[in-house]
Amino acid sequence: SITWINREQATVTGVEFEARKSLEALTDHLKGLTLGANIALIQSETAFSADEYQFKTNSAFHTGLNRPLFDQSPYIINLDLNYECPTSGTSVTLAANLTGERIVLTTAQGPDIYEHPPVTLDLVIGQKLGKHWSFRFGVKNLLDPEYLQTFGREAQSAVRQAYKRGRTFSLAVAAEF
Repeated sequence: SITWINREQATVTGVEFEARKSLEALTDHLKGLTLGANIALIQSETAFSADEYQFKTNSAFHTGLNRPLFDQSPYIINLDLNYECPTSGTSVTLAANLTGERIVLTTAQGPDIYEHPPVTLDLVIGQKLGKHWSFRFGVKNLLDPEYLQTFGREAQSAVRQAYKRGRTFSLAVAAEF
C-alpha cells in the first residue's frame, strides 16, 4: 500500500544563478548564437517522526534524524545553445538538463528509493514562413538515456529499477494576424 503523509514542517533553502551570453563577442562567425546557463542549488530537510526513526533504525539501516523532501533534487543545471537568424526566420535551440538525485518513494523500514536522473537533451527547430505563419519541431529526451532508481542515495546502491522514458516529438503550426 502506497500513500502519503504531509509533514508538519520542512526547510528549503537555495540559490539560483542565471546567465546568457552572445557568442558573437568571440568572432563575427558566431553571430546569432547565444549560450545560456541556469543553476539552482537547493537544500531541503524534514525530520523523521519518532515512529519513522524507530522503524528505520530497527531495520539495521543507518540513518540520521532528517531526510530531503520528496522529489527535491539538491541541484538543477540547465544549459542551452540557441541560434537565431532574423533574416531567414530560423531558430534552433539545443538544451541540456542535469538534475541531482531525489527521493521518489519513502519507506517505513530500510532505505528510501532515490532516482538518479541522467543528462537529458532537447532540440527545438523553428521556422517563420512568410509574414504570418511559423512552425516548430521539437524532440524532448533526444538521447533517451537510462534512469536509475536505487535503494538509498548513492548511485552504487542496490538497483530497484532502471528504465527509459522514451522520446517525445512535437510539431506546431502557428498563425499570427
